[in-house]
Amino acid sequence: RVRIAACDAADREALSALLDSLDRPLTAVVHAAGVIDDGVVSSLTAERVSEVLRPKADAARHLHELTRDSGLSAFVVFSSAAGLFGGAGQAGYAAANSYLDALMAERRAAGLPGLSLAWGLWAGVGGMGDTLSEEDVE
Repeated sequence: RVRIAACDAADREALSALLDSLDRPLTAVVHAAGVIDDGVVSSLTAERVSEVLRPKADAARHLHELTRDSGLSAFVVFSSAAGLFGGAGQAGYAAANSYLDALMAERRAAGLPGLSLAWGLWAGVGGMGDTLSEEDVE
């Protein structure tokens, strides 16, 4: 059975309450959140970077810590090729995705399930891709 729930997973208390409300056993986590706020490094502020890191990195860390002892069979995160290759103006987004990749490696090293899917650009643009210009998509 799959349950989709709305929650600010970067808010540890809210996430903990949600996880406590779920039927057991909890068998898998799929974390697919993300925010982009592109800009050259000199224009970035701590607040702008935090707004990009929170939904990906902070939420993934909380999910990891709060489910570590749950006996999950799968823990999947949606990362991005930007974490591997970077992208013009995407320092925060690249950092958030690199963090996801490293966290999944840490989980695997600890004998826990962890899979980071470093997506490239999706065909049939949607979601964050809606912010791309035609030149970006090409």
